[in-house]
Amino acid sequence: MTLHTLNTWAVANLFHPLLVLLYFGFNDGEIITMDSFAFVFAGIFYSFLISIPSFLLAGLLLALIKHLPFDTTGKFLTWLLLVVAIPAINLFLLGFLFGEANILESDAQLFIPASISVVLSVIIRYKQFFKLFIQPQNQNHENTMV
Repeated sequence: MTLHTLNTWAVANLFHPLLVLLYFGFNDGEIITMDSFAFVFAGIFYSFLISIPSFLLAGLLLALIKHLPFDTTGKFLTWLLLVVAIPAINLFLLGFLFGEANILESDAQLFIPASISVVLSVIIRYKQFFKLFIQPQNQNHENTMV
């Protein structure tokens, strides 16, 4: 479970700086230049650092989802819906940690590319999610009964 969460978190963090660049670049009407891509490389480091609470929360949620009485598809849809809220929870936790009770509008706008990156990473890794819940079949073959 933890390895799946770690890999999904890593994929989301690799997408996040690029999506921030695209989101704010197109919203502000600015032309994306090569200097903008330097932001992406610096943003990858900060994205990993700032989203550590998201990783911990995602691990907790996945452990809880494992015990839900749904089939695997239901668990995947539950996971997909819950991970969208994780960046918002992380934003509020960081605001609380640094004493910023009021979340600024510019900070709240970071929720949109973060949520998109999380959804993309979950969709990209959907096969690995289903492998988490596949029960190995009991093999009563004579070659395996040694």
